[in-house]
Amino acid sequence: MRDDQYVLNHCTTYLARSDQAPRHDFGFGHYGDGDAGARIREAWRFPIVDSCGLTTTGKPESEFNDVTFVFPDFEMQCDSVAVVGTFDKLYQPIRLRRVDFLGEPTAYFAVTVPVPKRGVFYYRFMVDGEFFIDNINPQRDRLENGELWSRFFTWECTSPVVLQRWQLGILERFCDHILPFRTKQGERFFSWYYKHLANEAKAGTIRGSFRIDDSAGAANYIDKILAKEERHHFGDYNICLRQLRRIIQEREPDFEPENASENTYVEIYKEMAAGPIGDVAGWNLSEYGSPRHFLNLLRRHAFTGAFSHPKYGGNVTTAGWQFLQSRFPFEWQQSLEQPLGTSTSYRG
Repeated sequence: MRDDQYVLNHCTTYLARSDQAPRHDFGFGHYGDGDAGARIREAWRFPIVDSCGLTTTGKPESEFNDVTFVFPDFEMQCDSVAVVGTFDKLYQPIRLRRVDFLGEPTAYFAVTVPVPKRGVFYYRFMVDGEFFIDNINPQRDRLENGELWSRFFTWECTSPVVLQRWQLGILERFCDHILPFRTKQGERFFSWYYKHLANEAKAGTIRGSFRIDDSAGAANYIDKILAKEERHHFGDYNICLRQLRRIIQEREPDFEPENASENTYVEIYKEMAAGPIGDVAGWNLSEYGSPRHFLNLLRRHAFTGAFSHPKYGGNVTTAGWQFLQSRFPFEWQQSLEQPLGTSTSYRG
């Protein structure tokens, strides 16, 4: 269990405001009318997903995240708060405790639970016997039974969260073109690298590996940040990917858009980059006024994803870093936690 100081350090700067104005609804449709999350700074940080310090499962801590659930009770009216979720037995609520500061009770209830990495999970709070979604966390899903649940995902998750498969397919193709892995040198490296990983997996020296896409997981990274810190750009991706799908289908009607020829993607890419706003034949400017603006956004996300820490969903199996290391002096292993790196003191 993370201590009270940890909880307060991670939540008070975001939650301890009496202002009820929706200061963090930037008008991009990522908050509905009256959504309490719109008044919270960086609400996407909750629940807090962190490196795991200790488990009782017998499995290595590197396979888990510490997930800290926080429930604010500023009116100090709640007697008991618990959380139920798909990360544990749904019939067994996990009780949150009141967080103290200098021996006095605060407005926060919290509990830390070790949760397996690489997963998507759903949860609700049980407050004095009644169930509620997490009003802080903006991630929510309506499940097949029609019930609304809060959602979170743990590090290195590769399951789609907010983007559909066809959207990811188109993104992967554009990321392939943006990133430097399509050069002859890049393709030679990745051919060697994934073969090397496959051999290690067969030998049992690593947990397992797979080739998520040729862009080192950049599309998966984009899916994850659109669920959290870049949620205000989700509308950009929805609109522009829908337009791109239509344009690709018009140019190659015999193929699914994600399977269209490389020439078509290169042609559209060049058109998006042309001029001050882009010049894409068939693009509806009244729906989205600058395809070039979207391309710049996509470039930023793609490069960040391909070379960021793998816990964020990109740079899968450190492929991006390995590529850099094959070309430049870049000893990243010494400063990274095990099993990704060789540091014995850093937990991630």
